[in-house]
Amino acid sequence: MFTVLGVAFALWLGYSLRMIALLLVLAVLFAYVVDPAIGIVQRSFSWRGKTRQVPRWLAIFGVYTLLFGTLTTGFYILIPRFGGQLAELSKQIPQYLADIRERTAPFGAAYRARLPESVRVTVDGILSQTTDGIGDRIRGGFIEVMGMFRFFPWLILIPVIAYFLLKDAKTFRSSALHLLPEGRVRWRGRELFEELNQTIALYVRAQLLACLFIGAVCVIAFAILGVPYGLLLGGLAGMLELIPLIGPVTLAVLAGLVAGTHSAPLAFWTLSFLGVLRIVHDYAVYPRLIARGIRLHPLAIIVALLCGAQLAGGVGLFLAIPITAVLSVGYRHLVAQWQKDGLLTHLFGNHEPPPTPTVQPAPAVRADRPLDDLRVLVVDDDEDGRMLLASHLRRFGAEVFDAASVAEALASLQQNRPDILISDIGMQGEDGFDLIRKVRTLGPNAGGLTPAAALTAYATAEDRRRSEQAGFNKHLCKPVDLNELVTTLSSMVLHS
Repeated sequence: MFTVLGVAFALWLGYSLRMIALLLVLAVLFAYVVDPAIGIVQRSFSWRGKTRQVPRWLAIFGVYTLLFGTLTTGFYILIPRFGGQLAELSKQIPQYLADIRERTAPFGAAYRARLPESVRVTVDGILSQTTDGIGDRIRGGFIEVMGMFRFFPWLILIPVIAYFLLKDAKTFRSSALHLLPEGRVRWRGRELFEELNQTIALYVRAQLLACLFIGAVCVIAFAILGVPYGLLLGGLAGMLELIPLIGPVTLAVLAGLVAGTHSAPLAFWTLSFLGVLRIVHDYAVYPRLIARGIRLHPLAIIVALLCGAQLAGGVGLFLAIPITAVLSVGYRHLVAQWQKDGLLTHLFGNHEPPPTPTVQPAPAVRADRPLDDLRVLVVDDDEDGRMLLASHLRRFGAEVFDAASVAEALASLQQNRPDILISDIGMQGEDGFDLIRKVRTLGPNAGGLTPAAALTAYATAEDRRRSEQAGFNKHLCKPVDLNELVTTLSSMVLHS
């Protein structure tokens, strides 16, 4: 009973605080949008013979100033024209619908002559209701868009909350990880956070670039074709791109109706352009934007959108895909943890045939400490991940040194002369590729031939090829199995 009451209270609380939850979600998405620019501003630079870095708070302030200055200038130029076209189009909708009825009237004569009177009356009523319904939905949509300006005070809080998320993200993540028990659970939690971070970041940035691309191309094309309200329709095209499947269809219907009220050829060329643009974007542009991002089956996308629309309307449509991706990542990590713990085998049994026994050579080292006397340098700008990996390697007997940046790694390489280098790829400033290229330029006596493994969440064949071309000997994908990691390190030493 207490459990049921607790769940009911949590659901009620979530529903009551849905505006605050939405505000936090939007702040998180905004933080992901501006984070790459902050990383660029924070890149290390040399000044007076010393390596320096812009403080993170100052980098955030600089990016905010540039971003909001650009947006303010753009709004000052475009909003008056955009608002004027929006007001004019909303007034012209009844006339457009009347024109559509008048132009489609001759086509109705073909079926009216062949149908009984009762059927004709029913069909005419359905068509009239459908046309009126479309007009009402379009007018309601415009009114809803204009009504969103009442949330402007809430929107001001988004960059404020995002500032603290950007400034103290590592602290928040470290606090969350320390709530988990040490060992495999904390390691799995760290990998889960990292993959979620990467998935959401790639999705948000890809969607933003896609919206800018679609909006800019549509504005230019509509101006060339002479489509009325081209600026307004182009802006709507960019915003509707945030809603997969449904957004492009809505734009095509709206643009086709507006163009069709002027001439049939204009409607034909407008819809043809939108069809070609959709093919080019879906099969050429967008796959490159989201190369390592969310990979969901089309059926999963459709179901997620339907559920999002049913649960939360337009907001649900906007958040359906990222929430589904987050749930899929969490589910995959949960199943992986269950498999390691043997829970799935305990519940469902193991139906695989027992492995064929093979004769194994006697190990040259102790089975419980296969990395004895092995010196390993771990490079990762995330302190929790670096410490977790170092702790696990020490349990297997390795002597571990750690570094948080490329500069620290190069200094440790010269001072400690490790037998193996393990480096993360996605680091702020100089990344793992920059590190391995600098290592490979060193002489043999300076550590230039040190065996190196890339430990990264990038798992495609192209990522593996890029790692090998940069100079890494191995490409290990996160989350990595510790036994596999130990075996790989031992093999790298034997073959070096």
